[in-house]
Amino acid sequence: MLSSFARRRGVLRNTTLATLFLIAVAALMAAPPAARADGIFVVECPFSHRANNDPIVHSRVPHASHSHDFFGNLSTDAFSTIRSLRASRGTCRPPADRSAYWVPTLFRQGKSLTPASGSVYYQDFFRSGRALPFPNGLRVVAGNAMATKPQRGVVRWTCEGDHGAGIPTIPDCGSARVTLRVAFPDCWDGRRLDSRDHKSHMAYNYADGRELGLQECPASHPIAVPQLQLNVTYPMHDGEGVELASGSVLSAHADFFNAWKPSALRRRVDRVLNGGRACHPFLGCTDLVNLNL
Repeated sequence: MLSSFARRRGVLRNTTLATLFLIAVAALMAAPPAARADGIFVVECPFSHRANNDPIVHSRVPHASHSHDFFGNLSTDAFSTIRSLRASRGTCRPPADRSAYWVPTLFRQGKSLTPASGSVYYQDFFRSGRALPFPNGLRVVAGNAMATKPQRGVVRWTCEGDHGAGIPTIPDCGSARVTLRVAFPDCWDGRRLDSRDHKSHMAYNYADGRELGLQECPASHPIAVPQLQLNVTYPMHDGEGVELASGSVLSAHADFFNAWKPSALRRRVDRVLNGGRACHPFLGCTDLVNLNL
């Protein structure tokens, strides 16, 4: 049995998680009053492994990319397919998500840092219409590995627990840890699972990173899918001596290869995102319409 201290520590941890989760939801909902309160669910995907592979940009060509840190699926490599990912286990909770997520490896003073945590927000805020689940096997890259300028609305660095606008470079977080947040495009063309640049089959529902009211997907990409945000927290507190495998911290980007069990993803999109709820794998669900945020 758990000791009383362990039980108290577990209660305190869950209370802290619940508070942070509700603060995050409140921050996401802090928008013009015309916006609807849709939903959000969180997938916790701890660090899986590291390799110089990229099954999207360098498919079937091993060791052809800069170093990446992988989250979720344990088998991700240059030869990954939807079949191989679905056949393998992953680190994500819920386990029905066997997708692969990855970002360039982060180095400090020339030494690679193992991420402290990885989480993925699946959300649908401030958009007209209903979200549909990602198609099985969808592949997409968010951000530009060659970027030398801020990637507004796509990449931001924050302190852990800070769900604000963030900044393009790593802040000084004092005692808090640093978090990278990468937002994926959330509108699909309804036809392609990938494209030559790994981006043009998808689009963002906003211009210049600004949410100015109830948003709609462009006519070229009419299918609203979950607004995906990959969050990676590192065991460091500032950006001194830091660079990514792709270059400066301005070059941050992320990749997503969808390998969810289709029925499980469809159920969460329908019941949570389109149902106006907020769900966390360890904290359960909250009905957002009763929060009065």
